Amino acid sequence: MVHHTLRGPPLLLCIVPFLAAYLFLFATRESIAKAAQIGDLPTAEEILDSSDASEKVDDVMLHGRDAHLVMVIADMHNKSRHEPLRVGILFGAAHMRAVCRYLTTKLGYRVVAGDWVRVFEL
Repeated sequence: MVHHTLRGPPLLLCIVPFLAAYLFLFATRESIAKAAQIGDLPTAEEILDSSDASEKVDDVMLHGRDAHLVMVIADMHNKSRHEPLRVGILFGAAHMRAVCRYLTTKLGYRVVAGDWVRVFEL
């Protein structure tokens, strides 16, 4: 017999359906774009809004995934460091801070060009 358990805070599991319904009914492209935009450095608002609860969420949702992503990048770098390679990293925008920091500080990469990818038109 297989038992499935839901992991994560029960409160979060209760809130998600209501949040999804709210976004479906009331969110606009502009409000979604504003909430989703992110730069390579934390904004003053992000720093000021930081709390113990948000840090715990970041540890689970962001830093754990960042650590795994960086480990995969390091493995790819080590296996092919002597051959020219073009790599695309498709991941959420919030994870790109860790990727850029790792590539530039730990592996010595430098940015020579960048492309913006538009997810949707407003």
